[in-house]
Amino acid sequence: MFSLTILTNKATASGFRLAGVEVVEAETPEAARRELIELFNDQRMGIIGVDENLADCIDPALQAKIDRLYRPVVVILPSTTGAVGRESKRLYLERLLKSAIGFEMKLG
Repeated sequence: MFSLTILTNKATASGFRLAGVEVVEAETPEAARRELIELFNDQRMGIIGVDENLADCIDPALQAKIDRLYRPVVVILPSTTGAVGRESKRLYLERLLKSAIGFEMKLG
């Protein structure tokens, strides 16, 4: 069975732990990148949720690797202070759809 792991900062880690989710903490994008690469090499990983505030750790080379992988699936978790918090929900969903299916769809 594959696991769900959340890569987040110390401030939000407790909430995920209370929900019963495995958590890896990182305070900077650089530390998050090291942890994310380590998680990629863990055969138990099914889904990795990355806090949006740490998503800067995903440079184009790492994104290309994520795009090629069957597993684990990497999901950026929106925060209220990050770009997703400022972006409308419709635009956010359109961007996610484009990333998932490869072409742009406009939502009404």
